[in-house]
Amino acid sequence: MYKKMNPNFLAYDIKSLNNSVVKFITKKNINLLSWTIRTPELLDKALSFGVNNIIYEKLDLDALKFDMSKVKPIQ
Repeated sequence: MYKKMNPNFLAYDIKSLNNSVVKFITKKNINLLSWTIRTPELLDKALSFGVNNIIYEKLDLDALKFDMSKVKPIQ
């Protein structure tokens, strides 16, 4: 199915995200969004995979002093 599409990004559930998915997405030069980030631990996991952006809920990024430069901007 992927061969018929030309996506600009893929949004992936953080709980299912793994190294093989990240490797495929990186190889295809696709932006990666991750959802739903609800804890600092899940945020760390998303960042460790190099996501371009996060979809979060009930997470106070200001209180965590989150540095937005940690995510790679979508181009």
